[in-house]
Amino acid sequence: MTSTIHFTVTLIGLFCIQLAGAQKKIYLNEKTEKDLSLTTKEAVVVNPQTQDSIYYNVNTPSLTAFIPPYYLATGTAVVIAPGGAFHILSYNNEGTKVAQKLNELGIAAFVLKYSVTSLPPEKPLET
Repeated sequence: MTSTIHFTVTLIGLFCIQLAGAQKKIYLNEKTEKDLSLTTKEAVVVNPQTQDSIYYNVNTPSLTAFIPPYYLATGTAVVIAPGGAFHILSYNNEGTKVAQKLNELGIAAFVLKYSVTSLPPEKPLET
């Protein structure tokens, strides 16, 4: 019953997002503040070669909806899982930028921020 209610609320939320033409982040688990304090903190570093924001130590998965304006919408949607070999996420370059381009074509895009393996905080790009 709880999962049915959660699913219904999510669908209603996505419908409202489409009306507003905005981005909405949906968290995919129900971790508490106590759970998050026991895990490695999520961090972002800018790759000096590509100027792309690289996320690492992601432990709270989410889905960000990029909905095109109603007058461009084609009724097509995709889920984008940015690359990074399960150690990092090239979230902006392979996620949000792609979603924005798809929106220009009238395609709804959902960018997945999935959990990745923890890395040492000192030099995450060198591991």
